[in-house]
Amino acid sequence: MAGFDPDVVAYEVELPYGTTEIPEVTATATDADNVEVTINLPAELPGTATIVVVAADGKTTMTYTINFTIAPNTDVSLSDLKIDGVTVEGFNPDVVAYEVELSYGTTEIPEVTAIATDENATVTITQATSLPGTATIQVVAADGVTKKTYTVSFTIAPNNDASLSDLKIDGVTVESFDPATTEYNVVLPYGTTKVPTVTAVANDAKAKVEITQAVGLPGAATIKVTAEDDVTTRIYEVNFTVAVLKSIEITNLPMKLTYYVGEMLNIDGLVVTGTFSDGTTAVLPITIKDNISGFDSSKPTASQTITITVDGKTATYNIVIKEIPGGGGGIIIIPPVPEEDELGPDEDETDVTGVVSSGDININIELEIDNETNTAEAEIDETTLVDILENTETDETGLKTVTIEIPAIENAKAYKLTIPSTAIKSAEPSSTTIVKTEIATVTLPSNMLPPEVAKEDEKVSIIVALGDKSVLPEKLQAEIGDRPLIKLELEINGKRIAWENNMVPVTVSIPYKPTEAELADPEHITVWYIDGAGNVIPVSNGRYDPKTGMVTFTVTHFSQFAVVFVKKTFEDIVQVSWAKKQIEVLASKGIIKGINDKEFNPDASITRGDFILLLVKTLGLNVDFEDNFDDVNVDDYYYEAIGIA
Repeated sequence: MAGFDPDVVAYEVELPYGTTEIPEVTATATDADNVEVTINLPAELPGTATIVVVAADGKTTMTYTINFTIAPNTDVSLSDLKIDGVTVEGFNPDVVAYEVELSYGTTEIPEVTAIATDENATVTITQATSLPGTATIQVVAADGVTKKTYTVSFTIAPNNDASLSDLKIDGVTVESFDPATTEYNVVLPYGTTKVPTVTAVANDAKAKVEITQAVGLPGAATIKVTAEDDVTTRIYEVNFTVAVLKSIEITNLPMKLTYYVGEMLNIDGLVVTGTFSDGTTAVLPITIKDNISGFDSSKPTASQTITITVDGKTATYNIVIKEIPGGGGGIIIIPPVPEEDELGPDEDETDVTGVVSSGDININIELEIDNETNTAEAEIDETTLVDILENTETDETGLKTVTIEIPAIENAKAYKLTIPSTAIKSAEPSSTTIVKTEIATVTLPSNMLPPEVAKEDEKVSIIVALGDKSVLPEKLQAEIGDRPLIKLELEINGKRIAWENNMVPVTVSIPYKPTEAELADPEHITVWYIDGAGNVIPVSNGRYDPKTGMVTFTVTHFSQFAVVFVKKTFEDIVQVSWAKKQIEVLASKGIIKGINDKEFNPDASITRGDFILLLVKTLGLNVDFEDNFDDVNVDDYYYEAIGIA
């Protein structure tokens, strides 16, 4: 035995934990031949073995003892590890770290329990305090020294929600949207050419949304939603079709159904309504160039059928062509330009001469085309104009009307008509000259030019041109969009002058095809005057007439004018619903203003000055004045309006 000393009689021997077999003890006396040795083994473990040595004299004895003990258990393993009463999947006592993924949305922290393999070992569990989080299990062996720590780390599974919470088309939620419905069929209004923009919001903020927009109409936009787990996906689809025109119907005949030989077709008052595949109806924009056929005024006819065609659908009405009576006249028609003479880069100028009959008069009109400036120019000499006026009957107002129609020229940016100054500088109103172009129709009173502005023998040119949007401020360009911008100018003997006459307004009509949204609120289609600095001044009398397809307004000076759609409103007019629309229209046309951009103060009282200002703006009154009331100061904002009234 290690450390044996004959003089030491007591020994302690620790046997390994788990020893059950009693060790064999042997002993050898120093005087082996004369000494008696007796060994008594313990009956069990732990226990003590005794070794009694009797000397040769038979009296002297010495007893040795070996006390056998069992070493304490060092086992720090677990026999079971449970989460909420269920053994952890794949549990192995030798594996100390476990990862447990809980279902998405779990908020309650699971309870961890554990059982030590050795019942004498001590188990201490520290539960997780949050999610994600970790629970620790410390096992201390029976020896009080040996330790082992197990961990259970809880994570939350990523969301598998691949649904949408909102689906919008051009900013408006799809009708009857349901996150569980993945396919939508959207019928767009007739005539829609712009592909709508689809936007979508995932129900889970951590989901990824990929949108593939439609590239044309008809077409489809797809929305792929990938859940946070990066596995679950859902695809939504929006199918776009455009309503098809099923039929057209004339719901209002043109005002003019009787013509004289040589007259141009006039469709003022014509209203054509379309019925579409989606069940809706709408007034269709109709132009002579694009939609009308069958007109021929070269000879009299008792009944001529005019055909209106829109997308292959037709409707007809009948007109009468009469022989011009001896006292007729009043229309000058400049003939169309042959195709080979359209504006182009090959030549600087092109001349076209046509013979047009008006009453008993044959008129030779020459149309000169400046290919460098893209301007179509025509001139009516005084003799021709006098002849026409003499053969034109006076209407019920005592005026004679001469209509000069210049045909549309491809690529033309301006139309210039030169007439004798006497046509528009009479002292009193006696006639009206109507200049019709594809850009605009301008109605010129015979007294629009003050006598001192032009001499009797001078020539006056009226220029109707397309405005240049590119030189305008970007914000203004965006507000005008693709709507018409025109420029009106006046020249005397080739020299540009700034015409202005508050006493004699000129009427202007611009052809315009509103959008579906604009047709829903046509009162908000109006006109802006744009000065040389790009400033905007509303033209309060500008209005869209669906019967003529024209935006018409009166002006007392020439400049640039734009067709716009203005939808002005105020937050505090909901309470006066009976007047809400009228307030919005008047504000949109610049006739009234709010106390600020958001408030109108509809309950405020109105002064006599405010009332007169509103009345003058609404009626579009504008005259020169010298005197005013004594209690109206020149710096009062209603000074001019009261003076006009």
